[in-house]
Amino acid sequence: MPGFSDRDRGRDRGYGSGPPRFGGGGRGGGGGGKFGNPGDRLRKKHWNLDELSKFEENFYQEHPDVTRRSPGIDLPALQHHNQL
Repeated sequence: MPGFSDRDRGRDRGYGSGPPRFGGGGRGGGGGGKFGNPGDRLRKKHWNLDELSKFEENFYQEHPDVTRRSPGIDLPALQHHNQL
């Protein structure tokens, strides 16, 4: 192949001087490689809480079976009966 030599093939396999041309080299470890650290230039967002609208978490909807329960349940007796 024009432009490539046997030295290039050896370097791609991790032989010879210098790091392999195509990333990792099969020796394990992390970081570096072909793509570097993709998130290293991300910045933390600073939220101005005064400008955000109020959000209220009100997602609870009581199941009809719970609504139909009688309020006079003796919980300790029920637990004893069901061996809880």
